Amino acid sequence: PEEALGNEVSFSDVTENLWLREQSSNNLTSGDRRRQGCGEPFSVNDSNQSFDFSKEQHDVSKKRLMGQTESEKFLIQQAARFAHYALGVYDIYPRVLMATGWMDGGLKGLFHPFADDSTSSVLSLSNSFRMAELGLHDALIAFASFRNDILATPYAIIVDELENVVVVSIRGTASIEDLVTDIQLSPVSMERVKQVCNFDVPVEYFSHRGMLTKCKWIYNDLHRRNILSRLLPSNADPDCGRGACRGFKLVFTGHSLGAGCAAILSTMFRPKYPDLQCFSYCPPGCTASIGLSKDCEDYVTSIVVGNDIIPRVKVQNFELLRYECLFLLARVKLPKITVWKDLRKPCRNKDLEARNKQLLYDKDEVPTETFFFQELDSYRKKRLAITNERFPPNTRLTIPGRIIHLIPKDKKKFSYLPY
Repeated sequence: PEEALGNEVSFSDVTENLWLREQSSNNLTSGDRRRQGCGEPFSVNDSNQSFDFSKEQHDVSKKRLMGQTESEKFLIQQAARFAHYALGVYDIYPRVLMATGWMDGGLKGLFHPFADDSTSSVLSLSNSFRMAELGLHDALIAFASFRNDILATPYAIIVDELENVVVVSIRGTASIEDLVTDIQLSPVSMERVKQVCNFDVPVEYFSHRGMLTKCKWIYNDLHRRNILSRLLPSNADPDCGRGACRGFKLVFTGHSLGAGCAAILSTMFRPKYPDLQCFSYCPPGCTASIGLSKDCEDYVTSIVVGNDIIPRVKVQNFELLRYECLFLLARVKLPKITVWKDLRKPCRNKDLEARNKQLLYDKDEVPTETFFFQELDSYRKKRLAITNERFPPNTRLTIPGRIIHLIPKDKKKFSYLPY
């Protein structure tokens, strides 16, 4: 809720995610480099740089408190309001629609009040579901599809009469089918999408393979049902003045998997709706390539909360995590059975550093002549070659748009990794 937002979190570390994107920002203070625990798996100061386990992994953080200007306050208020829609599409909307008799087909049903009005160029909102009982007296659900399989993903079209926006909310991961989509995290080119959606940019875009598949289905479904175009005609449409939501703006939103899909869909629809916005809540860290993330920062805002792991999920971080786990074994200076027995004993936090010194070598003191270290070094070089071959710098995926990192006000009780 908007009134609770200011009491629970403060706004800090507003960044553009990558140093490449910060170079064009003139209104932020100079950044300082920090050592990030999980690390960026490759340096972004040089877009041609190769992924390397052995380098110090830094992230550039721009520290700035938000909410000091009217435009920033308005942005925060919008993010708080649209979060309702990103959350409600999970189970609140389908349960309410089913309980009140507005939707058939169970929790995977379809709410389509315009099903009998497929030929009219203008849609009436009289049959839409008003969300007054959900605390949103100025919002209504105009359409919702909760079909969920490998291709289809639930989404809803909501008309917010207070903000004068039409919101397309996409659900995040909530089923086995969604998990199948999540694991398809290899980058795929969007060249065919650029042709179909009529946006011409010199940079080749890449995105999460599974997310792009879901986005194509939603894009085609919206065009097949022709609901969005009749609710909110674009200026290019011949009947642009006759839409039920004439003068409204378009907003895409979602959480987790839905956040990534919302960011990609906003890029696909922007040629038709150039003033659209996207609020992406905790999107996966493997959503869009650097080129796409840079180009969409004017209309995509990603909100990350604390140490949420999802925005840090990417192939290179998995590779880095695996290497650091193996390297940790190389740092053990006692017999493994001794370490195992010691780890089974309780240890207070204040004693943890001292115990680690007893069990582990410092990183720069690890013996390099052991058989295990030699094998590990060989494995490292092999994985580096494979990773750099499979994921060139221009295809590596990251968080889309600009980032707002939310952290609790009491930083002494909460340790977080900055962006």
